[in-house]
Amino acid sequence: MDKNAMLLPQLHQQVENLPMFPEEIYNFITPFLKKVIERIPPGHQRDACFLSTLALLSGCMPGVRGVYDQRICHANFFSMILAPFGSGKGPLDEIRLLGNTYDDHLAKTSTDPKTPSRLFASADASTAGIREHLTISDGRGIIFETEAKALANSFKQDWGNFSDNLCKAFHHETISSTRKDEYYNIPSPKMSVVLSGTPGAFRLLFPSPEDGLFSRFAFYNFVATPNWRDVTPIDGIPNLTDYYTNLGKFIAELAVATEVNPSHFTLTKEQWVIFNDIFSAWHDQTALLFGNDSLGIPRRVGLIAFRIAMTLSTIRRFDEGDPKTLRQEFTCHDDDFYIAMDMAKVLHEHAYYLYNQFPDTKATERNHPVYKLLAKLPDKFTRGQALSIVEDMGFHGSSTANYLKRLENEGLTEWLKQGHYRKTVSDDFKTEPGAKRKVVTRN
Repeated sequence: MDKNAMLLPQLHQQVENLPMFPEEIYNFITPFLKKVIERIPPGHQRDACFLSTLALLSGCMPGVRGVYDQRICHANFFSMILAPFGSGKGPLDEIRLLGNTYDDHLAKTSTDPKTPSRLFASADASTAGIREHLTISDGRGIIFETEAKALANSFKQDWGNFSDNLCKAFHHETISSTRKDEYYNIPSPKMSVVLSGTPGAFRLLFPSPEDGLFSRFAFYNFVATPNWRDVTPIDGIPNLTDYYTNLGKFIAELAVATEVNPSHFTLTKEQWVIFNDIFSAWHDQTALLFGNDSLGIPRRVGLIAFRIAMTLSTIRRFDEGDPKTLRQEFTCHDDDFYIAMDMAKVLHEHAYYLYNQFPDTKATERNHPVYKLLAKLPDKFTRGQALSIVEDMGFHGSSTANYLKRLENEGLTEWLKQGHYRKTVSDDFKTEPGAKRKVVTRN
C-alpha cells in the first residue's frame, strides 16, 4: 500500500461526501475475511459489514493483548453504522451469525449450566443485568444490535443506563458496585459493541459530544440510493443464514485457540514511528479546527486503529498457520497495519462529521482558528496572504491548505484562479458572533 496516501483527513459537510474505505484494502485482507465480504455488494454495504465484522471478531480473541500508551490493551472496540431506513443495513444481521458457534461453545462448556457463560449480551438490558453477564462470562461480552434505539431506550431508564460501564469497559477499567443487596467487581472487562441505526437513534444515544461514549465509537455514515435488488434464490449458492453460520465455525476455533495460546501483539518499530507521526498530525489538526474539547476523537481513533490492526493480524496468523504453533509474541503484518491506518483516516472524517452536527459545537465554532482567519482576511486575498495570517496567529503554516479548503467547502470563500480567492460573506460576520452570514453582493 502507498505510505504517501496517509494524508490529513479533509473536512466534509455533507454525509453524501464522506469517504469510503479505499477499494484496495480488500485486496490485502486474508482469505477468511474475503469469504465474509464476498456475498456483500461493493460500496457502503461492504464497508459497513467489514467494520462490523472486525468489531465482532475483536470480541472473539480473548487471549490476545498488546500494550498501548503503557497500558495493557485487548482487541475489543466499538462500532456503529449510521444510515436512514432503507439504506441497506440489512446484511448486518447475518454478520451476527459469525459469533453463534462460539456463543454455543461457551454455554456448553460452562461450569454452571443454570447460569451459562455467553458471548452475546442484549442491548435491552439493565445495569445489573450487564454486570451479571460480565461476572458470569469472565468479563467478556459483545453487544450486537441492529436497532440501536434499543440501547438508547435502555439508557433512558434509571435501571438501564449502563453507558458509564461501557466507557470503563472500552479501556478495560474495573467495573464495581457495592450496595446493600449487590456486590460486583469485574477487573479488566473485555467488551465489544456492534451497533447500527438511523441518525435519529444516534441523537438519542449521544445527546452531547461531552458524552464520553461518543468518542469511543468507530462511526461509519452513509446514505444509499434505494434500488430494487434481485431477490431470486440462486441455485447452488447457500442462503446467507447457512453461509455465515458455517463461517462461524472458524471464529469459534480462533477464539478457543487464542485462549489456549495467549499471545502479545505489537507494531514494528517502523510502524510505531509512522503511527505516531500520522496521529500527531491528526491530533494537531483537530485541535486547530475544532478546539481542545474535540481531542477525544483522534486519541480514541488512534486506540481503535491499534485494535483493528491487532484484530486483523490475529486473524491472519490463524488463517495462514497452525494454531498449535502460535507464538506468544507477534508483530503486525505490514498489510494489516496499512489497512488499519486507511480505515482510521476514514473513521476520523466520519467522526468529525458527527461532531459538527451537535448544536453546542456549532454554537462555539466561531472561536475556532479557521473563523478567526476568515475575520482577518481581506475581501480578496491570495494563498500567500492567508499563510502569513495563519503564521501570525501562531499556527503552523501547513494548516493553511486545510483552513482554505474548509472555508471553501462551507461556502464562505470561493476560488477565483490559481492561488487567488474572495470572501462570500460581509464584514458583519467577523464582528457579530451570533450574526447571520450575509452574502456579499457580486458585481
